[in-house]
Amino acid sequence: MGTLSAADISDRVRDALAVYLPDWLESRMGYDTFPGREPSAIADRCWAIGVPITAGATTHGRQRVTPGKLCKTSVDLRASFTVRHEAEAEDLARGLRLEPDLIAAVLETEKDPDLSVVFDGITSRNTRDIGAERVLLVSYRFHVLHFYPLA
Repeated sequence: MGTLSAADISDRVRDALAVYLPDWLESRMGYDTFPGREPSAIADRCWAIGVPITAGATTHGRQRVTPGKLCKTSVDLRASFTVRHEAEAEDLARGLRLEPDLIAAVLETEKDPDLSVVFDGITSRNTRDIGAERVLLVSYRFHVLHFYPLA
């Protein structure tokens, strides 16, 4: 098992989403600012990724330094789905039906021998008006077990 930094994990999740969800778009905004306040920055089936926390994950009091420190890194995703005012119930239901697609795409990284991905849950679902547009925002949380490089 090789070592992976938080940036490596983000890249691998990003690659999996690009392969398994080619019709979805990565936001041009970072996770903390997505979706922002600009309606032009919102797209249907748009997502942003964040890796906010990396913590040691050892079950014993001792651990070898090589190949690195066993860690648990949180991976947060936020996805947006457009909601038309004239078809709000239909569009909200469509957004909910698409949730498993994003989860399955991230779990595809489990095939990577350097990391172990676990779906922790959906942490929020809410609608937001941005300008004249309405969007459904869904936040997902995963955690990844991996060795963090120390050298």
